[in-house]
Amino acid sequence: MICIVAAGILTADIVYIKKSDSIQSKQETVSVSAVAAAVPTEDVSIELQNRQQKNKTIYLTFDDGPYKYTEKLLEILDATDVKATFFVTNQNEDYVNLIRDENEAGHSIGIHTASHVYKDIYSSTELFYKDFYEMQQIVFEQTGRYSNLYRFPGGSSNTVSKKYAKGLVSDIAKDLQNRGYSYVDWNVNSGDTEGLNTAEEVFEKTIDEIQKLDSDDAIVLLHDIHEWTVDAVPMIINWGKENQCTFAALSNDSPQMHFDIAN
Repeated sequence: MICIVAAGILTADIVYIKKSDSIQSKQETVSVSAVAAAVPTEDVSIELQNRQQKNKTIYLTFDDGPYKYTEKLLEILDATDVKATFFVTNQNEDYVNLIRDENEAGHSIGIHTASHVYKDIYSSTELFYKDFYEMQQIVFEQTGRYSNLYRFPGGSSNTVSKKYAKGLVSDIAKDLQNRGYSYVDWNVNSGDTEGLNTAEEVFEKTIDEIQKLDSDDAIVLLHDIHEWTVDAVPMIINWGKENQCTFAALSNDSPQMHFDIAN
């Protein structure tokens, strides 16, 4: 089986995105390493740890970075031989060079947003693509290639965009696909931006949602702008390995989540 982690906000359908040479991907079965035990798990529910979820594929995806915790995250992923996907921004310009490091380490790079300011993104199609191509250019400068993976700020089911332009996300989603881009939502929400602020809480919620999935594929929403999220990653990886899960980066051949678009 393969596990997909998604936002779980609205009903979602799994779709497959087209192949493209512009996205780097690699699926590997990871081996246990000492880093997976970097964060203590003694206080985590024994019942949660003992539940079995065999042979799933977990796609760890990180939004809103790079940031000061991203380098530590890359070290964890390297030590555990896990590939992930980064939906990057230009919110923290001092760390944008880490996009290069993410790419060179074999992770997939997707566009998220340059600014992450909803009003500047969702007020019009013109402003949307201004932000989109600004981030695309930064990705090219850091990696030498363009990305065709994208994640809407707030997910494709976000309703905040209604305040600025009705129907915009529906129109953009269709247009992106016509232009050869694939947008990716999620089916597991770690809760790391929704009030959970310890590694143990993020770990428990993530695993709980993975175990509830009917799907074999889990696309997990995480944010590398939070230290508690990065500290939860070794526990998530350790649990996955103990339960014979495979970790992989997203590519155009991966199963992708699309929410029901609300605007």
